[in-house]
Amino acid sequence: MEKRRFLSRKSGMIALTALILAGCGGNAAIDRNTEQAVEATPTPEPTKAPEKKPEPTKEPAAVVTPEEEPPAEPDYFAVYASALKENLDMIRDGYDPEKDYYYSSTGVIERVMYEESEALLDSIGYAIEDISNDGIPELLIGENISTYPGEEECAYIYAVYSIPEDRIMTVMEGWARNAYRWLGDGKFLYNGSGGAMYSSFGQCSLLPGAKELAWDEYYFTYEKNGAIAYYTNKSGVSDPDNATELNISGEDFWKQEEKYHPQKRDFIPMRSLVEEMGKVDPALLLSEQERPILGSWEVRSYVNMALIGYRMFADGTWLAIENPSRLSEGRPIEDKPLSGNWQGAYGGLDFDGFELYPEDGSASVYVKVYSDEYGDKVMEINGTEYYNNGEHEYTEITGSWLFPRGDSIVFDGDGEWNYYDDGNNWVLGGHSVIESGPNGIWLRLHTQAGDTGLTIFGRGIYHSDATGTDVIDMDFDPMFKDFVGEAATLSRGL
Repeated sequence: MEKRRFLSRKSGMIALTALILAGCGGNAAIDRNTEQAVEATPTPEPTKAPEKKPEPTKEPAAVVTPEEEPPAEPDYFAVYASALKENLDMIRDGYDPEKDYYYSSTGVIERVMYEESEALLDSIGYAIEDISNDGIPELLIGENISTYPGEEECAYIYAVYSIPEDRIMTVMEGWARNAYRWLGDGKFLYNGSGGAMYSSFGQCSLLPGAKELAWDEYYFTYEKNGAIAYYTNKSGVSDPDNATELNISGEDFWKQEEKYHPQKRDFIPMRSLVEEMGKVDPALLLSEQERPILGSWEVRSYVNMALIGYRMFADGTWLAIENPSRLSEGRPIEDKPLSGNWQGAYGGLDFDGFELYPEDGSASVYVKVYSDEYGDKVMEINGTEYYNNGEHEYTEITGSWLFPRGDSIVFDGDGEWNYYDDGNNWVLGGHSVIESGPNGIWLRLHTQAGDTGLTIFGRGIYHSDATGTDVIDMDFDPMFKDFVGEAATLSRGL
């Protein structure tokens, strides 16, 4: 939404007020210092003009500062769209054990495996409501049903999602042996079962911040000396060492549950999402684990490469980016898939994983997406690094740059570089690719090395250090490290 341009209105109001103040103040000063002069004669006594009382100073007009419009309420349907879509797809298409699911709960999976999807599209629904009382709505997935004969229908909650850190988080998950039923006013009745000896129930609610549950009461059974013992606490954890043992019968224990009264609640049927999802930005329908791959990815050097990058689209497709120089020379790309599909795959603690499936049916390729040491987003395929920094502006670095031990690299400004040892003897040279990035200017130095052909000599980043001095931090290919070293910081020479 476009913000109103209050600045111009405010400036006009200030200018108008200044004019009013200048007019009032000026006139008042004139009035206070004006006297009428009368000519003097011998007789009678000169008559003084009557003093004119100064007019009361007018109060300046109050400056009315327009209030800024409050920020627009976020579209929480769009925020939770990826979780909604995954649940919708599972209900409509069935559970696929080979697929990675990020949001679908065990409760929805259970229902899908034993019920027709057409019925579930109308039975299972969602609600977006602030049940944690922190001003930020949560997403609930649930169903009004009865699970055994004689039970009145009530709302079973299969999942509650929140966005405590701008990422969708599952904070509650319910299924047959771990059930949450709606009590109203943001509270739930929990029922859990871990076998004949181990059962539990209690009342809980979601704390503000939407990360954890608070328990008003929690009751559970536990094995003790071969028999069932009864306990209570307010932690929601079945731990006899941190609970009060109840000296009551099993009948009296289960009567404690009768004071809770689960009830039905309103849900919007999942069937309504079939049409609504078509109105949502496709990128919002992806999970947070899938979104990192989106965008255009390119290598930092185009030298001797047929494919220089990939464009990843929200609809799950990708398109290879061809080397412009090869295309201009009329050389087709051989044996390289130009397009295909991608899917999320197993990742790690510091990277997201994906699989690329070429359209020609050749073997899939595993992809890692992560942030490098400079904070740049990197997509790595078979050891090749592609960067998601948009279009890069090519630039040049010139002059001599000195290693701490006295050797140097000289850039001639025409894309060429030469390396000299500490005796100023030329050793080797090559072509440089230098381009601006988000954290400095990147360098890739290529050279012709024996029978190996064109290869990387070193990589670096040109930037200002903590003292404001221009430096180049370089590291070098293993085949050159014997005489260049592992890495070095180069300073500008004369």
